[in-house]
Amino acid sequence: MASALTIVIDDTHNANDHVTGKITLADPAALANISIGFVPSKVLINHVTNVSDYEWNKNMDDGTANLRVTAGDKTLVAADAISPFAGDADEAPGFIIGVDTTLNTAADVLYFTAFR
Repeated sequence: MASALTIVIDDTHNANDHVTGKITLADPAALANISIGFVPSKVLINHVTNVSDYEWNKNMDDGTANLRVTAGDKTLVAADAISPFAGDADEAPGFIIGVDTTLNTAADVLYFTAFR
């Protein structure tokens, strides 16, 4: 059964320099725009479903991310991972979770921290 992307911003723990939240990815998986009101300089994602962590920062290429799996190995996801999003007429600025299948799998749960 198909389900929509859901994003819950944690207003109780956010500060001026970062935003935290929970993402439940769509089923089927699709590009996910996470609107947070600013373009982040760094994004950390804890992927609860597949027990891994992702990190992107403004010095990295768009669409990339460092991936650390449970065993501790760190690799570069070279495409379709995390990109900044400047916003448009329909959506506020934030970041995009691409369609990389290790990061974006149908109905997976992610927690994120995005820094200004």
